[in-house]
Amino acid sequence: MLNSLCFVGFSNPADNSFIKNYSLHTAGEKLVAQPSQYDKAIADAQKSLSLAQKNNSQAGKVQALTTLAKSYAAKNDFKQAYNYQVQLKNASDSANNNDKNSEVNSLRLKQQQEDNARLVNEIKIKEQSIAFSKKLFWIRNVLATIVVIFIIIIIRSNRQKTGLNKVLQKQNADIAAQKAEISKQKETLHRLNHTKDQLFSVISHDLRSPFAAILQAMDGMKTGYLSAEEQKEVMNAFYQQLSLVTMMVNNLLVWAGSQQTGNKTQLATIDAADVIDEIIAISNFLAKNKRIKLNHSPGKGSLVLADSNHLKIIFNNLIGNAIKFTPHGGTIEISYTDDVDYQAIHVKDNGIGILPQKMEKLFKVTGKDISGYGTNNEAGAGIGLGLIKQFVDANNGRIEVKSQPGEGAEFIVYLEKAG
Repeated sequence: MLNSLCFVGFSNPADNSFIKNYSLHTAGEKLVAQPSQYDKAIADAQKSLSLAQKNNSQAGKVQALTTLAKSYAAKNDFKQAYNYQVQLKNASDSANNNDKNSEVNSLRLKQQQEDNARLVNEIKIKEQSIAFSKKLFWIRNVLATIVVIFIIIIIRSNRQKTGLNKVLQKQNADIAAQKAEISKQKETLHRLNHTKDQLFSVISHDLRSPFAAILQAMDGMKTGYLSAEEQKEVMNAFYQQLSLVTMMVNNLLVWAGSQQTGNKTQLATIDAADVIDEIIAISNFLAKNKRIKLNHSPGKGSLVLADSNHLKIIFNNLIGNAIKFTPHGGTIEISYTDDVDYQAIHVKDNGIGILPQKMEKLFKVTGKDISGYGTNNEAGAGIGLGLIKQFVDANNGRIEVKSQPGEGAEFIVYLEKAG
């Protein structure tokens, strides 16, 4: 009878030391079988192994491989015993895996049966729910039909009211539009009347005096009683009065046109220094009569983005005002500074300055409330500063004023740099 086998002390089956360290042990018994019996056992086991492999029987494989391993070990053929022992281990592992797979399949089958039972129960519940939903559907349809009928009745009853409301809304909108148009026309008429009143006020007060002085000078010259020196003086006064009248008339025309049609600005790259040089050339006569020095320092950069006509009006008024309010022997400085975006043009005088109560009204009020007489009793229309602010804004610029009574005034115009 073959007993249990125990293999110890091997690592590489191809190593000869494996055979030396391979030993067979029994549980206190000696092997009594004959070699021929082992051969017969081996032949039968090999047939059993072949049959088990054909039938894919893991249990048969394990039993046949066990017999082969023991028989070869009993015959001291340890190499074959080892080979069959390895196959036995693999077959045993496969058999164990099959057992485990069978257990898993059994658990899955049980789980599937439980799931099927649960699904059957859920189907019953859903069938009951569907039956209830059908009843609820019919009840809801009946209620919906009643609601629709009720809504139709309400819509029909309110349709006439809605039509009347639309008619009333249209009438109200027409009335509001008419009121807005009337208000707009009224505002336009008020503005035109205000412009007309200011024009008549300037013509009746500010232009009448210069024209009277001019006529008086011409009458004196016609009589022939004036000496050559007196005629020269009269001509100088005549030129001064005519220059003032020309400036006021030009301002009046530009201002009146802007009030009625609005500003039309055409921006272009302009050298502000060239424009100011032209203005100084015209204003020098008035400045020399008062012995005023006009110092113009263009600096390195004076290119601005502005409307040429607007620029002339702005600095014609600023320089004219500076001459008007600067006493005999005074000085007017025109200089330039700049920053990243703007070119600043400074018109600074050492004249009589601006009173605090008038500083608050600058650029906000036109006419007599802001007008005043110069250091040589020069008259003004009171619209120059208004024009300046209007045209500076139209050219995307800004203006600042610094002044103290008796210490002169400085007007700074900021215009966008060109390029």
